Amino acid sequence: MELFKESIMYKLMSKIYCCLQYGYLNELCGRFSLRVKRIWLESATARVLSRQGRLAAGWTHSIAYRLLTVIFNAIPWFLRLIYEPLKGLWDSSLILRAIGYCGDSVPVLLSWFFLALLIIPQEYWNNAYSLAAMLLVFSVYNVSLVKDKSARIELKSVGVYAAAFAAFVLLFFVISTDRAASARFLLFHLTCMLAVLLIVNSVKSRKELIRIVDFSMAGLFISSVFAIGQRISGIEVNKIYVDISVNSNMPGRVFSFFQNPNSYAMLLVLLTPLAGALAVYGKGKKRFLYAVVFVVSAAALTMTYSRGAWAGFILGIFVFVLIMRPILAPAFVLIGVFILPILPDAIYNRMMTSFNEKDTSITSRKPVYKAVWKLISQNPFFGSGLGTDTIKSAIKRHDLYHSATPYIHAHSLYLELTAELGVFGLLAALGTIVSGIKNGLLTIFGKRGPKELQAVIAACIAALVGILLCSIMDYPWSFPRVMVVFWYVFALLIVSIKLAKENNG
Repeated sequence: MELFKESIMYKLMSKIYCCLQYGYLNELCGRFSLRVKRIWLESATARVLSRQGRLAAGWTHSIAYRLLTVIFNAIPWFLRLIYEPLKGLWDSSLILRAIGYCGDSVPVLLSWFFLALLIIPQEYWNNAYSLAAMLLVFSVYNVSLVKDKSARIELKSVGVYAAAFAAFVLLFFVISTDRAASARFLLFHLTCMLAVLLIVNSVKSRKELIRIVDFSMAGLFISSVFAIGQRISGIEVNKIYVDISVNSNMPGRVFSFFQNPNSYAMLLVLLTPLAGALAVYGKGKKRFLYAVVFVVSAAALTMTYSRGAWAGFILGIFVFVLIMRPILAPAFVLIGVFILPILPDAIYNRMMTSFNEKDTSITSRKPVYKAVWKLISQNPFFGSGLGTDTIKSAIKRHDLYHSATPYIHAHSLYLELTAELGVFGLLAALGTIVSGIKNGLLTIFGKRGPKELQAVIAACIAALVGILLCSIMDYPWSFPRVMVVFWYVFALLIVSIKLAKENNG
């Protein structure tokens, strides 16, 4: 060892290390970090984000908030009326005691649900399972509130924009031009609303939060390993998802348990940042397991050959770095530049086809966007009604779509929501996400809560920013399981902010 320390190689490596650690690169990164912070703090955007808007400030004092609080707490209130005169019988009932126990273990039930959501193959899955599970868990949670008179289902953390978005969903189901077609999509939204309410209200500690995340990480790992197994065993190129005329050297795209490679890629964009965040900022030996999940799921994402998801994932990780360690941002960019020339040909060529006008997966969307835009232009403030089927019927009725490729959906979250719910419905949806991101940034920059919670918040922000980028050219909610995971990540963001403010762990 001493001989090695005296060698020229050791001295050279030491100098390189010192240069990297204390030299120009470190100085450059430090200057960049300070410059970014200064620009951010002096920007108009930071000033807007640092103050609470009028709608958010007045939310808890509004009539709507009080009315919704009464509505959502009506079931526990009614059950308490029954419980008081029948207390002895209630407490001695094994069934009611079992239900009460399940209600006290809602985070555990939710953990198992999200694991099942991620690993059950699509051919065995029914979207009714999600709604049934949420209704069941919501019911037992209401029963668990009976004995504690002070317990309430609170809507403060969810926020005014989420309540407004839920109101738009209900309104445009009622006034839909095709209510029968909208009914199915109302159930999808109801599932997500219940999931958000349950996570935000039932998770009371950092331990419970990490348990839910751990189960979803287990599901992410299993689905990613299965996807990699598909690649190893060989998977046929599906011409529905690949234009082989411009992607001749590209292998089949993996989809794991989800049948659609694009939908699976969106799911990976939403969950993989959590694995990376906890690999760096988690506690104990589990950090290694999180790192394994991150690597495996990132590999699976690569094998989906989803260009939009790749872009969303890279942006998400960059956002995470900017939030948690801005000093590393220049290094992140440099690594990205140096990696490009050494990418496998199939991946590099797939990226380049994003700019190829001959790729039918891109050109086929132009008539879709044109048709949806024409529909929106007819009445931008009032949508046609809830659900992609309603928009499809409206476009057909007005004869707006002219292409040999069947119309499925708008291929853009923003266009789809505007067509369904109108401009104000879109603003309510974006306000929900942006307000969550804003509150998350304020929590992190205000140094509230332990680093682990801050990392979860940053990862959720990164995931949402990444998926919002993907949503420009795709519609992630077309696959209901991805829609549930989208709102699951949003709920994790909200409850993490709540716990960080309480500094509960």
